[in-house]
Parts: sequence; C-alpha cells; structure tokens
Amino acid sequence: MESSDGAQTTTEQVTGNPTGDAGLDTKCVFCKQDVSETSEPQLLPCLHTACKLCIPREPTVRCSECQLEINSADIISHLFLVEQLASNSSEAKSESKAYNCTSCEDSASATGFCTDCQDWLCDACIQAHQRVRGTKDHVIRTKDELEGEKPTTLGQKYMFCDTHKQEQLKLYCESCDKLTCRDCQLQEHKDHKYQFLSSACEQHKIYLNTLLAKIREKQSYIEGARNLVTKRHHEITQHEQKVTSDIKMFAVRFITEINKRGKLLLQELNDICNKKKMQLSSKNEELMSLSLKLGQCHKFAEAAINRGSDVALVFSKRAICNQAAHVIRQMRTVLKTRCEIPNPQHVVDIRFLYEAEFLTNHIANLGCITVDQQPVVGTPPWAK
Repeated sequence: MESSDGAQTTTEQVTGNPTGDAGLDTKCVFCKQDVSETSEPQLLPCLHTACKLCIPREPTVRCSECQLEINSADIISHLFLVEQLASNSSEAKSESKAYNCTSCEDSASATGFCTDCQDWLCDACIQAHQRVRGTKDHVIRTKDELEGEKPTTLGQKYMFCDTHKQEQLKLYCESCDKLTCRDCQLQEHKDHKYQFLSSACEQHKIYLNTLLAKIREKQSYIEGARNLVTKRHHEITQHEQKVTSDIKMFAVRFITEINKRGKLLLQELNDICNKKKMQLSSKNEELMSLSLKLGQCHKFAEAAINRGSDVALVFSKRAICNQAAHVIRQMRTVLKTRCEIPNPQHVVDIRFLYEAEFLTNHIANLGCITVDQQPVVGTPPWAK
C-alpha cells in the first residue's frame, strides 16, 4: 500500500490490543460496505473512510457522506483502520507471539523493547543501544516487564522508507513535517530539526487535546443553539395555534366580507409563520450539519489520541487538524453571515388585532397580523 509520501506500509513484528472502532468509520462512504485489509482503507480529508478502489479517479472527488469536495492528492492511507484490522487478524490466530530483534539483520530473539525507538532488541543490540550517545538514555523494558501488557505502540503498523527499503520510518522531521528513516535524516534531512516518533506523538497529542477542548466548546455552543431553535419553533407553533383560534372567533362574528377577511388573515398568518419556521428549519439544518462535522472531528481525534498508534497519529495529524480547523472556520462563517441564533431573551410576539365595533363598511380591512409588535406589510392604516 502506498502512502501520500510514497512510503510502503507493512505489518511489522508486534501486535497489541485490537483498536476499538469508536470514533472510526468502518464503512466505505461510497459502497457502504465494511472495509477490510484487502480493500486498502483510505482516510479522506473530511476524516471519513473509503475503499481505495471506490474512490473515483478524478483530481477532485466529493464525499458522499458530508458532500465535502476533496482534492484526491490529500487522500492518505487509513493507518488507524489498517492497524485495527491487522491486530484483530493477529489476535484471532494467536494470543501470544515471539518477537525478533528489529535493529540487526540476525533476526535474533528479542529480550527488550526500546520505548523511544519503538524497537524490539536482542541482548547484543541492547548493549550497543546503551553505549551509543544518541540512544544511551533511552528507556528499554524487558519482555518480563511487558508481560501481560499490550501497549498501543506494540500494535502499530510500521512504514518503510521508499528510498531505503529496509529502514523503518521512526523519526519525524519537524522542518519537513514528515516521517523519515534514520538514513534519510542523516542524508536528505541533515541539519533538520527532528524528533523520535514517540516524542513527536506526545507533542502532537498535546496539540490535539487542545484542539479537542475547542471542539467540545463549539459542540456545546452548537447544541445550545439547536435547542434554542427547536424551542423557538415550538413557541411559534403554539402562538400560531392561539392566533388561529383568535382569528376564527373573530371571523365567526361576521358574515360574507368578514369571513373572506378571516380567510385572508389566516393565509397571511400561515405565510408569516411558515416563512419564519422555514428560516428556523434552515438554520437548524446548518447547525445540525456543523454539529455532525464537529462530532466527527471530535470522535476521530479522540480515537486517534486514545486508541491509535504513534505512527498513525503523526501520519494522519495533518488531515485531522486541517478538517477540524476547516469545520471551525465554517462554523464561524455560518454563525456570522447566515445563521443568526434566536435571542433567548426575545419572546415570540405574534398577535391578532381587531376592533369588534368597527364600522360595517370597513369590515374588509378588519384585523391584521403583527410580528414583534409590528404590523405586517399591507395592513390597514389604523394599525400602523
């Protein structure tokens, strides 16, 4: 499978606890079927999932779930699901596994695990690891210490460098914002600022947690706004029913012209209320759309932090951050320009005004509909 950087991905030597699917879409947005390892799940910039073959071969595609227009070049491998599927498959076959050293070419039996490099090490490599200046301060845990534990990092799918085929991408070049291998960091990325994968992951987790806090805040606001819209819709319906009753009582008192006027006023009332309810429904749909997008970002980012591996998180963090920033910007635009939220202090004021003793020759103009204490256009002069 190819990543956006051209790197090859493969299942590596370790497996851990199967990642839960909470927050991760397991169905393709195009074919609506559950993805599998053979379908090569892809992560869209909107954080939805698609089978590789289901994605149209076009420069831009539209997500059938959220209708976001996507640049095909921004679609990346869905490492979170790839790891989950591989982990589930491995655990179905065996509950335990012998690990080999990944630092040397002898494939000797591993006796320890470096939590900084994310490598299984044999005795010889552990000694060398503790002598080299760059790795002597790394934390190495023995297999006995890891007994009974299934760290998330042990179940991740490693990626291999496209240039140095045998080298895993275990470094993060901050200057280039990409995963690199040790050889690339010493050659193409020489003098660039870099971090070990685990350190970069912790840094990005902090940033994503900050982003999550903002998303939760926006979600709370959106939920409150939706509640206000729903409440206002209900209040308008109640007032519509009451005013309708008033108009009917008014119309019954008169004949012919009064009855005609009553029907006209009912139509005006319906038009006014329907217009306002349509506006509120439209606002509610926009808020619902924003809520769904924020919910998707929240679930996915939370899943990435709590259940995803270091590689998947760092590899996908741009997509996550970009989509979250896009949704927040979209929300600000909608709230500022198109989605005025009802003021909870502003009560619905729709009334029917009339004079029971008005002269018979003016019956045709009796009564009018007022909204917020203002008569609607076309009402008689006496009501203005």
